[in-house]
Amino acid sequence: MSGRADVAALEQKLEEAKIHNTEQQRLVKDLNTPAGIERAARERYGMIKPGEKVYIVSD
Repeated sequence: MSGRADVAALEQKLEEAKIHNTEQQRLVKDLNTPAGIERAARERYGMIKPGEKVYIVSD
């Protein structure tokens, strides 16, 4: 029984890894476009274009 449980656990980990890899491939594809690079710069690093104003709204 232990072998079957190990196989099931490994299959679950494999499925999770496949999902993670798919997400990472989508991210890489997105970052290979100018729009994707701009979105990442704005969201992750808070970058703005010259002349833009940033408004911070608190809850």
